[in-house]
Amino acid sequence: MNKILKLFFVLIVCLLPIEVLAIGSVKVNTKDITILKGETSTFSIEVENAVGRIDIVSSNDKIASVSDKFCFLDMESKTITVNGLMPGNTVIRVINSDVSTYDSEDISNNVYTINVIVKDYIKGDINRNDRIDLADIMAALKKYLDNNIDEDEIKFIDMNDNGKVDLGDITLLLKAYLDN
Repeated sequence: MNKILKLFFVLIVCLLPIEVLAIGSVKVNTKDITILKGETSTFSIEVENAVGRIDIVSSNDKIASVSDKFCFLDMESKTITVNGLMPGNTVIRVINSDVSTYDSEDISNNVYTINVIVKDYIKGDINRNDRIDLADIMAALKKYLDNNIDEDEIKFIDMNDNGKVDLGDITLLLKAYLDN
C-alpha cells in the first residue's frame, strides 16, 4: 500500500505542469536612482510565472518621467527608462494592477517604490563627484590635449559656453577650483 501511494504521488507530481507548482512573483531590481538633469537611467521589472498589467507612475513628471506608463507582462522582464528632467526628488511607483500567477493566485495591488533624485550638473565637475577638484582639471586637460571629448562631456568642460573646449575653458576651470 505504501509503495502504491508513493507511486501515485510521483505520477501526480510528474504529470502536473511546472507552472502549477511554481510560485509567481513580480520584482523591481532597484529602490533608488540618482541621475543628472538631461540624462537617463533604467530599472527592470522582473516577472516570474505571472502575467498581467503593470502600471508605472512618477509622482512628479516634471522632475522625472518614465518611458512606459504601463505594460503587459507574460513571463518576461521589462526595462523602463527614467528621464531626469529637472533637479528635485520624486517617487516612481510600480503597481501590479491586474496580475496573477499561472496557478491563478491574484498578486495585484502590490506596489514597489523607487526613490529618484535628479541632480543638476555642476559645470566643471567632469568626474561627477559633486565638486570641482584637481581630478577634474587633469581630466579636462587630458581630454583637451588628446582631442577626445564626447558630446555629453562638453556641457561639463565648456566653462565659457562657446560650444567647444579650448584653453579658455581649462583656465576658467582652474579659476573655479582655486575660488573654492
